[in-house]
Amino acid sequence: MKKRILVTGFSGVGKSTITLKLRDQGYTAYDLDDMPGLFIALHKGTGKQMEYWDTADLETVKNFQWMCDKEKLQTIMDRDPAETVFYCGAATNIVDLIDLFDVVILLVASPPVLRHRLTTRTNNTWGKTKEVQDYILLERKDDRPEILKQAGAIVIDAAQPIDDVVKEILQQFVSNTV
Repeated sequence: MKKRILVTGFSGVGKSTITLKLRDQGYTAYDLDDMPGLFIALHKGTGKQMEYWDTADLETVKNFQWMCDKEKLQTIMDRDPAETVFYCGAATNIVDLIDLFDVVILLVASPPVLRHRLTTRTNNTWGKTKEVQDYILLERKDDRPEILKQAGAIVIDAAQPIDDVVKEILQQFVSNTV
């Protein structure tokens, strides 16, 4: 029986790194952000597609929505022949996607941990400036984590060493396959 696992969480929890670690251990794992055509950036106010966005500009970040095309994701999932697949990523509309998955894992970490990771990461520029970090970590109202928890997401502390996070993800996966 196929098992589709979503690993999600706030920017900086380690989703991209976890994708690589899972692959290193022989699992099929995808970083959703790396799937061409799966996401579209929309402006909150206008609903129009944003062709360019500056992740260091606070006004842009305040109006930015990273929307995953549910139909495209379903097609990608249906075509994947692997028995177990980890999909690692986040989206503004993540709550609308959870019914596609058998297990949802929500990675969490404190604002100081996230701030450090956002500041020091090298794989993308999202959340690199203090002004944007202050907004996304302290000011932005985001009820998605609570909704995911209420829907049964397994919560894992992502502040621990990344290898321990991966180990816990795999332990949770095993406990949810029996």
